[in-house]
Amino acid sequence: MSTAVLPGTPAAVDVDEGLVWVAIAQPAAVLAFDAATLERVRVIELSGEPADLALVDGRLVVALR
Repeated sequence: MSTAVLPGTPAAVDVDEGLVWVAIAQPAAVLAFDAATLERVRVIELSGEPADLALVDGRLVVALR
């Protein structure tokens, strides 16, 4: 088991091929972590607070509040 420190409170989590996606409320963003190393590989800033995540046909969908 591994852990990663997040810069905010997690709102949702989803897993894709080798990536762990975590939506955080403040600052409003989605973070992508390498599933094997938990190294942060991507940050997507959002215009609003995330409510949920879903992977649909290989695309990440983020619902905002």
